[in-house]
Amino acid sequence: MTPSLAPNPRFATSADASAGGLAPRRMAPPQGQDRLSAIDTTPAPAPPAPATAPVEAPGPQLPQVPPVAVREPPLSPPPEAPLMTSRLPQVAVPAPDLAPPVAPNALRDNAVAFDAPIGTALMAVILIDDPTSPLDPAALAGLSFPITLAIDPLRGDAADRAAAFRAAGHEVMILGAVAIAPGAGAADVAVAIEAARTTLPQAVALMDDPEGRIQSDRPVLEAAVAALAETGHGLITFPRGLNAAQDTARRADVPAGTAFRLLDDEDQRAPVITRYLSRAAFAAAQEGTVIVVGRSRPDTVEAVFSWALGGRSEGVALAPVSAVLRALAE
Repeated sequence: MTPSLAPNPRFATSADASAGGLAPRRMAPPQGQDRLSAIDTTPAPAPPAPATAPVEAPGPQLPQVPPVAVREPPLSPPPEAPLMTSRLPQVAVPAPDLAPPVAPNALRDNAVAFDAPIGTALMAVILIDDPTSPLDPAALAGLSFPITLAIDPLRGDAADRAAAFRAAGHEVMILGAVAIAPGAGAADVAVAIEAARTTLPQAVALMDDPEGRIQSDRPVLEAAVAALAETGHGLITFPRGLNAAQDTARRADVPAGTAFRLLDDEDQRAPVITRYLSRAAFAAAQEGTVIVVGRSRPDTVEAVFSWALGGRSEGVALAPVSAVLRALAE
């Protein structure tokens, strides 16, 4: 009989066997019938050579070793199946634009690009578009220095003239005193300015007339300033009394400026207008900015042209009116 072997410590119980192998078979202790009988000493014929090695007599029985329970490491959970993704092309949905809308600002949006030289005073020249002028509009638009044209929005060709002048690189203004009918109320003023803006969408500002048609009527002035505050247009007025227009515009955050002089109010000749321009340049050097107004007459245009190109503007730069209004608002 083969000696009893100690059970495999890996499998102490049948439950352990189910964890990964076959359960070991326990060896039963030898019974009575298995004990060796007395040996016959009578010689016997030699048996044929055994096919297998003889079985040795069992040695002394080893003490039974109690089975040792072995803790198997916990099994790792099976890996999760990979997420299935669609192979169809994905359409990127743009994120909603949360930026607040930009308020309209005609002075900013319609301004001509202009870089003011550092340390140089600015002078804006505004020419009222005179329908009786013999000057060719193309020659006026072809001036090589900044000029701002103030246009009557009620003219039949106002839109075409404004578009051509702005396309040539010059700024456009609205003659507000012409657009607003005498005796107009606050609601009428808003409607008139809206109509003028529709005709002249390139305009950067609105200008009163030398007689002060707008600023001499307090309700009209306040209604006009309120309308300009909504659209971002500037305001140009002429000296009159205590300059109520400037105070009203300042309270409404409307950029405003006062004309220094009307150059040709008495149909002055070119030499006289040239002297006026020199005085205005001196005032600009003192104050930093100045605005002068004339009409699109041949003498006025000739004086501005000769003064601008004659070397008399040292220290003063001709600038679009929008640049002067922005400087005054700072």
